[in-house]
Amino acid sequence: MFLVGCILLLLGTVASEQCLAISFSGGGSYGAFEASVLSTLANILPKGQAEYHVVEGISAGSLNTAILSMYPYGSEADAAELMSSLWLNGGDFAYTNWPGGVLQGILFESGIFSSSKAYEYVSACYSKPSIRRSAVGFVNLDNGQYEIIKETAGHEAFFLGTMASCAIPGVYPTVQMNGHTYVDGGALLMMDVMSAINRCFEIADSQEEITIDMVAVRPRIIDLNSDKMNSLEVYSRAKEIKDFANSLKHVLWAMSAYPNVNYRYYIMPLDILPGFRGLNFSKEIIEECLKAGTNATEYYVKNKIYAREVVHQFDDFTIYPSN
Repeated sequence: MFLVGCILLLLGTVASEQCLAISFSGGGSYGAFEASVLSTLANILPKGQAEYHVVEGISAGSLNTAILSMYPYGSEADAAELMSSLWLNGGDFAYTNWPGGVLQGILFESGIFSSSKAYEYVSACYSKPSIRRSAVGFVNLDNGQYEIIKETAGHEAFFLGTMASCAIPGVYPTVQMNGHTYVDGGALLMMDVMSAINRCFEIADSQEEITIDMVAVRPRIIDLNSDKMNSLEVYSRAKEIKDFANSLKHVLWAMSAYPNVNYRYYIMPLDILPGFRGLNFSKEIIEECLKAGTNATEYYVKNKIYAREVVHQFDDFTIYPSN
């Protein structure tokens, strides 16, 4: 029995591996920022430290997830190049009118704009089966539940799940899968760190063997003078605050649930990204987002600013009066 126990212990040791994961948040055209972060990590980190075993994303991050999932380990820079190309061409497919125009979208469709061109373009980019452990998240509009789909579902199903994850409610048509109606995962979560960690447990036996990088598109809440804002600016500002808190909340939950995971980098913009709430897909805006991704990544990596240091600056958003 002792010998059998030793053999089983040895097999368990051999089977266990280190797992490196990356989690991409939602954010519309700000997905370009995420593409640039990946490219910069692949170029400035030592060899092997940006070769992700697991990739997870929501909304815009799901498009980046699908693309990275096709590439073998060590080809992260190549994947980031295709991601960047997708975002630079976003203006060609992001907003496609229905034959009856916006009125048709508002009155007779489940989204103001058609997603037909987006399906064609994304399908051309996501042209090969996923070969990494991957997950994208979306919301079941029938029951309000957040769900994920894995690459193990197959290429076509994972593609459809990716498009569901990008279906901004009211803007793009809903997606039908398995008898249910789905919309953008960002309707509930901006970042799903938990799913990335759970996929890592398919490789690693312990939390200590898991390392995760997180890419968010909302910067820290920057103090602004808001008394002169118009209604649209007030709405945008409130949404920025909500999305920023939402992203951090789920990271903090993950840190509480899995305290021994190595949360390596939490990379977010150093300033507010250009373009209204990630809805501007002009090449000029995308190029600025790409540059911002490079600058932010270099800042965090070169200054050795790690995720816990970043996130725990904001783990209490409530300020109580002193008396």
